[in-house]
Amino acid sequence: MSAREGRDVAIERRLATAKATTVKEAFEQYFATKGETLRNPKQRAQWGTTLETYAFPTIGGMPVGDVTTGDIIKILKPIWVGKAETANRVLQRLKAVFDYAFTHGWCASDPCRGVVQALGGTGHRDVEHHRGLPYQEVPQFLRALRMCNSNPVTKAAFEFLIFTATRSKETRLASWGEIDAENARWVIPKERMKMKVEHVVPLSSRPLEILRQLKADSAKALIFPGQLRGRPLSDMTLTKVLRDLGFANRATAHGFRSSFRTWAAETNQCRREVAEACLAHTVKNKVEAAYLRALYLEERKGLMQAWSNHCSRLD
Repeated sequence: MSAREGRDVAIERRLATAKATTVKEAFEQYFATKGETLRNPKQRAQWGTTLETYAFPTIGGMPVGDVTTGDIIKILKPIWVGKAETANRVLQRLKAVFDYAFTHGWCASDPCRGVVQALGGTGHRDVEHHRGLPYQEVPQFLRALRMCNSNPVTKAAFEFLIFTATRSKETRLASWGEIDAENARWVIPKERMKMKVEHVVPLSSRPLEILRQLKADSAKALIFPGQLRGRPLSDMTLTKVLRDLGFANRATAHGFRSSFRTWAAETNQCRREVAEACLAHTVKNKVEAAYLRALYLEERKGLMQAWSNHCSRLD
């Protein structure tokens, strides 16, 4: 296959070289420059000590491109609550190393992304707005959702959001014209995406079923219209469902993306970059971002079906 057929050889070559650089080597190269900016000798020593103590025993010898979010969670989970300050420093320092590795083409994305939302807990201020329900409890939540007395369209929208791991606004404003039923895909235009890049969502069995059920009753442009004519559902409508079901203190609609991401990481469902592409997370180079999302489309299709299977468990 040539570059004309969709491959970017330079990108593939750069990503392949990640196998040659370990996390510890990446840290050493990064800190050769970073250390010069730290005037306090104690602070310089602490940088290496925290990673030597908590991170390197697990991932120090791993190729930097092979480290997963699950690996980072494994490192931080034992100290996340009891040593919150230390855990936060370890995470910040690892993130700095992986940002450096990314700029050198040694990894395709940041494995530290989503860790705070996944672990939650006291002392981490940015968790509050995106509380994610533990992925093990998502099937239970969905059963409660289906049995509640909320508006059927609202319930369908919430399910669709969970099964597609999309943001609230992306789901609430979804239109029938964005659905490619023949190829089981939902094409979200760039104007409605946070990063202003078109996003293709492979539709698994349950979202397709939801669409079939709604299509029979709807000729409207919006898939999930609100009760006011021509208006979409409001974000507060989904929040009300969570409150009515007793989940408002434990989860947000957006937080189900974290549930998906933690499930993918902790159950080793796929490579990190595939899960990141499912969430349309930022890759700093927009050309590379589009390339990666297209490249992993078939893998993302399998991953979203596996997520659908997990969410539909009856046990």
